[in-house]
Amino acid sequence: MARVVGRAKPVVEGSTKMKPSEAIVIACLVGCIIWGAIYYWNYRQTPGYALSSFLGAVNSGRVIDQYDLIDDEDKTIFTDSGIYEKDDKVPLALGYVQRIPKFTLGKGVPDPKDPNVVSIPATMQVVAGGGTKNLTDLAAATPYTDTFKMRKDSKGKWKVWLLGTFRANNFKLNLMQSAPSQRSSY
Repeated sequence: MARVVGRAKPVVEGSTKMKPSEAIVIACLVGCIIWGAIYYWNYRQTPGYALSSFLGAVNSGRVIDQYDLIDDEDKTIFTDSGIYEKDDKVPLALGYVQRIPKFTLGKGVPDPKDPNVVSIPATMQVVAGGGTKNLTDLAAATPYTDTFKMRKDSKGKWKVWLLGTFRANNFKLNLMQSAPSQRSSY
């Protein structure tokens, strides 16, 4: 049997030789990547993201990150991160390191009087401190729910407003019912 060899079709100038179905798939992938990037960027600008970062810094003991995430009014009281770290009235700096293995944030509620203030309820699973307790054991954790006040700073970034949070909770957080860890002596 003879083999018939056909000539290749001439390439049209400006053509990609792509089938329409391939073009649709590529366009959908590019659209999904762009949508994901926009969603991620916008999420990082929310008060929930700022509170989540703050509670993560509390759990990991990163005092400087915590200090960066508190409101400017709080920074007039705690003039630097060292004072914030050593203050016994606000034991968040080092009192709960590795003791909050899990937390969930509720939906933010805007303040009707000030659009730059949002209240966010946070339920934190706190492991009792001290001794030889397994700090990752969620069964030994006790849930505490507090409502944190968030406020926009002059640059439009959300910050944890500790003074507003403590005022709203009669200067005592439910979290503080679980005694903070003892400070190191060295």
